[in-house]
Amino acid sequence: MDIQIQRLRPRIEALVDCLREALCERDSADLVPHLADPVAAVAVCELLDVPPGDRARLREWLPAMAARAPDVALRAEVGMPARLMREMVEGTVDIGVMYTPQLRPGLQVETLFEDELVLISVAPKATPQLDSSYVFIDWGPEFHAAHAFTYPDYSNPGVVLSLGALGLDFVLENGRSGYFPRRVAQSLLDRGRIHLVPGAPVFPFPAYVVYDTSLEADLLEIALEELRRVAMAVDGHLEDREILGSEPTRALAGAG
Repeated sequence: MDIQIQRLRPRIEALVDCLREALCERDSADLVPHLADPVAAVAVCELLDVPPGDRARLREWLPAMAARAPDVALRAEVGMPARLMREMVEGTVDIGVMYTPQLRPGLQVETLFEDELVLISVAPKATPQLDSSYVFIDWGPEFHAAHAFTYPDYSNPGVVLSLGALGLDFVLENGRSGYFPRRVAQSLLDRGRIHLVPGAPVFPFPAYVVYDTSLEADLLEIALEELRRVAMAVDGHLEDREILGSEPTRALAGAG
């Protein structure tokens, strides 16, 4: 089991217990919308680092799909991008949402919504100069290349973490700094728990939808239409919010 999924186990078990108690109070209930859908949605949101305020929007997708395609059986999978891509190649997963997709024959990749990686710090007066408090979070090969291009003299990070959600916990608990999706950091910025480092470079970090091009055209269009609708709501929600601190400097998307 992926370590990040294992980390979510107590949270998911608590959610299941709560939902199960609510089901017991009903005369009758459908397990899909009242148990399976909420659990899958929370797990996906946790793995994608979706802020709590945006999760209600993402939870709309499963019931919307069920309503528009009632004869189609829906199954939600949660996993790291490499495993999801492998299952899509094998044909066991039809559509995936992820930050770091891979190009594969028969699969189409398109941008779902825009995000960006910003440098945040627990210290209120941090500078863009990376020091011993900086934690390198592995956001994929594109970020590796852009980071190396932007910080050519920084080659030996003291702490490297490959799981973004765990990285944010580590930064908060240890008074560190690091790059995180702006959308993920926003609620903590609003509460003053972390601070946007003024003048620090920003790296583009869009989320993508990947789908099997051999899917039935009508069904694929419904799925993509609903995903885009939800993504527009998430994207617009971010744009409407005030970002605390000075606006950082735009960095190159990659080296070359």
